[in-house]
Amino acid sequence: MLWARELPLLLCVGLVNGFYPNRESEGIASTDFTDADIPGKKMRQAVMEKNLLPGKHLKKGGALKEENATEPFQTCFEGKCGHGGKNVATKDPSSPGSSHKEATDPLLSSHSYLHKEAAEMATEATKKFFVRDEAVKRNARAARRAYDNVYEELASFSGGYYLNTKKSQLSKALGVLELSMNAAPVKIAHNRVDGSQFSFPVDETLTEISVSVKTLRHERFNFNIWQPSGDPFRKPHMMIDTRNQKVVKVSPLPQAGRWTVSMTPRGSYEVEIRGKSLLDFTYRIMQKQNDYMLPIQGQPMKGSNYTISIKMLGAARGTQMQRLVISDGLGGPIHSIVLNQTSDALGNILAFAPIHLDSLSPMLKVEGLSPGNLPFSRLNINPIHVASIRILPLADQESTLLPGGNLEFSVQVVNDGSAATFTFNVRDDLGFIQSFRPVQGFLRTGESTVLTATFVAPAKSSNFASSLATFTAKTSSSQNYMTLLISVIPKTALETEENPPVYHLLQFYMPCGADSQQRPDCSQHTWNMTFSAEGAEAAVNVQISPDPSALSCHSEKEGSNKKLICDFKSSCCSPLAEVLISDENGNVNNFTVDHNTQPPTPAFISN
Repeated sequence: MLWARELPLLLCVGLVNGFYPNRESEGIASTDFTDADIPGKKMRQAVMEKNLLPGKHLKKGGALKEENATEPFQTCFEGKCGHGGKNVATKDPSSPGSSHKEATDPLLSSHSYLHKEAAEMATEATKKFFVRDEAVKRNARAARRAYDNVYEELASFSGGYYLNTKKSQLSKALGVLELSMNAAPVKIAHNRVDGSQFSFPVDETLTEISVSVKTLRHERFNFNIWQPSGDPFRKPHMMIDTRNQKVVKVSPLPQAGRWTVSMTPRGSYEVEIRGKSLLDFTYRIMQKQNDYMLPIQGQPMKGSNYTISIKMLGAARGTQMQRLVISDGLGGPIHSIVLNQTSDALGNILAFAPIHLDSLSPMLKVEGLSPGNLPFSRLNINPIHVASIRILPLADQESTLLPGGNLEFSVQVVNDGSAATFTFNVRDDLGFIQSFRPVQGFLRTGESTVLTATFVAPAKSSNFASSLATFTAKTSSSQNYMTLLISVIPKTALETEENPPVYHLLQFYMPCGADSQQRPDCSQHTWNMTFSAEGAEAAVNVQISPDPSALSCHSEKEGSNKKLICDFKSSCCSPLAEVLISDENGNVNNFTVDHNTQPPTPAFISN
């Protein structure tokens, strides 16, 4: 590639929704520019008007891009189309434990068949270079940490990498691409260091580590890595070598134990240690609802109390979780919680602890002993985004409607943050939404408003249908959401008499936790149930959704369908089922099972 002049070069890998619609981002090469336009025209067209990727490949300046991408970039902010990073904010509006972007059930997403291809395209689309020749302007963000520009902020919030360099230093910076291709990434430490030394644990499950040191004083520096034996590690692989930041990779690791990085001169640095290991953890933030401890909907609220559920992943057998460390950013206060470890029926290592969230972006770190009895440390790569917006359903509302009928459902939106202009949105998977109000509003601290949506069911609907509706409220600095299942019940299902069919759940096995529902692993996990269906006076018929072909029923007595015994088996890619039981007289009954359904008690089974 030829360059018209020496331009600052930004490498952003794994970024999500590269630009915000409410921020002015100047200095980005537009698709309208050709060789003749540089440097005669300034590269400063608003990127929200056009995609970064379409058009012909420039030979001077501009962005590296694909030849055939033509979709307007702004459409990403009207729907759910994150651009690659697994921390993408648009992934948040979803059902607890998963995201619609991974849904393969047509009942949960009408375009589920596109999700795999879209995910692959998004991954490729994020591996781009963005070039600028002017400073980037943005609105101030309500967060404690200050970022040099919007690209660094996006990298931090998406879990990706950011680097500011020049053309002449490009060869020293391309290691960021190699770092992004780690198949089993873990984060070991991320700290601000005021001094000259920082130590961190390296356990036996790590096959490689990367050490990133960034000066916070914008001065030249050097650093060395010391092994647990006290000897210097003399052959690190330099991945990034610029004035302000250096990253080295150590692979293979000659020793496990406590490693040290020493910086010269003494100063203020940001040190981040990442690695490659199957030993990691996942977490869920829980809250008590109707006497059950369930995952929260939306994002956690600042200043609220929750219970956190921690589960070790990978080669975790023999691991001892000892502490959960919660910090407020790189330089914020730190407090730790002693963990009481337990395990579930499948042998998964678990721990539960009460937490109080006071910061907007808390960092979680689990410390303990590895299977080899060595100290280990793991930070959550996925950041926790704490919201200052509450969305609560109003009491005594229905969520079911008849074919052709309409339904109004209202939620209360409460602003616990600073005064701001709110943007509201309501959508659902099957397109039942007809309208909602208001679209926008201004709320002062402590004020609230009511968001009301109207749903209309198709007139010609003879089957059960369920659509997940998402109510969203957001400002320039915060957002939150609430989900609601809207069900359409056929009129025949309501024509029940005094003796509808009865059912009993005889066996139920559902090992589909949040991790088991993610592709491609979900197809490796299965759940099953056995139930009976019996009519009071007439033969019964059983229907199930989704995947009716997986249902098999047989008569308890030969020649009579008055009582059926039914078996159903499915993968954890679809961890729910709706069952409709009807008899010849038109009487009906129905029930739904999912990962929250309790299995039958032994006392009942024996009867």
